[in-house]
Amino acid sequence: MAGNNRETQLSDFVGMQVRERRRFLGMTIAELSSACKISVSNLSKIETAQVSPSLSSLEAIAQALGVPVSFLFQGFKDEGFLVQIPKGQGLITERQGKDGGHEYELLTNNAGQVQTVQPFLVTLDEVGDHRASFNDQATEFLYLLEGKMQYRYGTRKIDLSEGDALIFDGRTAHGPEKVVEAPVRYLAVLVRKPGDVI
Repeated sequence: MAGNNRETQLSDFVGMQVRERRRFLGMTIAELSSACKISVSNLSKIETAQVSPSLSSLEAIAQALGVPVSFLFQGFKDEGFLVQIPKGQGLITERQGKDGGHEYELLTNNAGQVQTVQPFLVTLDEVGDHRASFNDQATEFLYLLEGKMQYRYGTRKIDLSEGDALIFDGRTAHGPEKVVEAPVRYLAVLVRKPGDVI
């Protein structure tokens, strides 16, 4: 029974790959049928996983679609590295600003192919000056989730509200300058080059 389930799943996947590639190329099922010499009826059954195609049929379909046969299987049960961090379960660190603490929740570290990505959830609870200055060997992405604040980048002061985003070179001094509407919560993602000191 398990073998039948696996075969059905693979047939579904291959059918989807054929259908999506055909549509991407702007081909009708009749045009693909003519190119690969397989009837429209059989192609329709392959695309909807009603039949499992032979290897020779797959080869003909792949050739007509301009891809190697392996393309039709690419990604099947090939899931990448995934980390789930439940709410509040990140590593909490605190950094002191001018007039209050900044809570940084490290959501994950060194996950996936890029080994130097660090996402932080930052919370600033109090209205007022929060001047903090950071320098990082990283490209940084900041997305404001809640509240309003003024963010400093070098000599510039930038007003940010919910939904605003920044991306910048972290080597320039930067950090929260002032909380206008609390609480402020933002996602800060640091991406470093391999070998850069963290």
